[in-house]
Amino acid sequence: SDVALFNGLLCHLAADGRMDADFLARHAVGSEAALAAARQDGLAEAARATGLSATQLQQFYALFARTERVVTGFS
Repeated sequence: SDVALFNGLLCHLAADGRMDADFLARHAVGSEAALAAARQDGLAEAARATGLSATQLQQFYALFARTERVVTGFS
């Protein structure tokens, strides 16, 4: 479910124009392929995998996108 959640977030950030293309070009390898793979799942898959509604996910993604500094953790 974590992968689906963050794939959805990646898609949201890209669609919302929140990705720094210059930074990615300088410091990341495979970002375009990652985004293409994330787009294969979509919001419906993120909702199914996480048990959250599409509305809840969109609210989370919007909050994440407008927050200047965030930290994520994975265990």
